[in-house]
Amino acid sequence: MKTIHRLQELATFKKIAIYGAGHAGEVLYHTLKNFLPNTKTIFIIDDFKTGKIDNIPIISSKELKNQLHNIQAILVSVLIKEEIEKTLLKYDVASFYVRINYFQNIEEIDTIIDKKNIHKTHNFTKKTIMHEKEKEFELVKNLLHKQEDKELYELILQGWLNDPMYMEKFFCNNYHSIGRHYFEFIIPQAIYTVIEGGIADGTNTIEMLNTFSPSCKIYGFDPIFEKYSKEDHKRYIKGSKRVEISQKGLWNKETHLAFITDKNLALSRVVEDQSCDHKNNIEVTTIDNFTKENDIKKIDFIKFDIEGAELEALQGGICSIKKDRPQMALSIYHKFEHLYEIALFLMENLEDYTYRLGHYHYELGESVLYAIPNELYAKYKDKIDR
Repeated sequence: MKTIHRLQELATFKKIAIYGAGHAGEVLYHTLKNFLPNTKTIFIIDDFKTGKIDNIPIISSKELKNQLHNIQAILVSVLIKEEIEKTLLKYDVASFYVRINYFQNIEEIDTIIDKKNIHKTHNFTKKTIMHEKEKEFELVKNLLHKQEDKELYELILQGWLNDPMYMEKFFCNNYHSIGRHYFEFIIPQAIYTVIEGGIADGTNTIEMLNTFSPSCKIYGFDPIFEKYSKEDHKRYIKGSKRVEISQKGLWNKETHLAFITDKNLALSRVVEDQSCDHKNNIEVTTIDNFTKENDIKKIDFIKFDIEGAELEALQGGICSIKKDRPQMALSIYHKFEHLYEIALFLMENLEDYTYRLGHYHYELGESVLYAIPNELYAKYKDKIDR
C-alpha cells in the first residue's frame, strides 16, 4: 500500500472513502474537506463504529464490496494497517496510507489555499479574556518560550471564551506547520524511560516504541486498557517486552476513586464525586510511589492525556519530576482551568525549563503543553526550533 506524503497527490480523486472512523480518520476527513473541497468523502469504513461523521455514513468492511462503484480510492488512516491492507487486496480499488501530520511540503499546499491566509496573524486584545483570570493568563503567556507559542495560547483562549471556530481557522491556516501530536518539541534521543498516562488504544505507545531508543521502556497507565479488546494496537503492545501496563489511574495519592466509563472509551475519566451515576471504583496511584516500588532510577519522558486528572497526576509525581527532570507532553484542554493551572504549577515547582505549546485538532481539543529541561533544549535547540 502506497503511503501518501504530498496532499496534492489526492487532488485527482473526486470521490474517496476513508478507512478508520477514529480520531485520525475524523481529522483526515476535515482536512480533506478544508484543503481539497473537490474531493468528496462518500463513506467511512470501520468495523467497530456505526453512525455518521458530519453526515458521512460509517459502513463495515463487509459492506464495502457493494459500495466500491461509488468511489475512486480508499484512504487508510489507521496506524496498524496490515490487516486492512489484506482486506483491501481483495478489491480492485486504489488504496493509500495517509498520516496527515507527515505532509511537509508547503509548496503543494500553496496551490490549494490562498497564500495570504497561510501565515495569518491573530491580533486579539485582553478585553476579550475573562477579567478575573487575566493575571494567570498573562503569567502563562510570558512563560512560553517563543512568540508563536504566545500567539497560539491567545488564540486557544479566544476559542474557549468566544468562538471555537477560531481553532478551525487556525488548523486550516497553519496545517502545513503542525507537528506530531505529543512529539513536536521533544528530543527523542534523550528518552529511555517513559511514563504514559492514558494509553487508550495504544496509538501513541506504538509511535513511542518506533521513535525512541530501541531499549526504551514504557510504563503505561489506563484503567480500561483491557476494554480495547478488539484493537490491533493492544495485541502489538501486549506482545512487547518494552511495555508494562498498569490498570491503575494516576492521582496525587493512593486511594480509590469513582470512574465513569464513557461510550467513547477514550473519554472515560476519574471523578471525585462518589455519588455520580454510571460509575465504578478504580485504584489510583502516584508516580512517586510507583517509581519507588518498581525501582525506576530515572524518568526521561512523561506524556499525559488522562481526561482531566493531569494536574493531580503531576502533584503525585513532583518529587520524581524534580529529581529526574524529564521532558513532558501534557494535555491541558480537558478543563478550562488547566489552560493556566498546569503551567503555573510547573512554574512554581520547577526551575530552568523551557515551555512550548502545540495544538492538534480543528476544535478546542488536543492542546499540549511541552516542558523541556533547559540543558536539553539548549543542546538540541536547532532541531527543536527548525
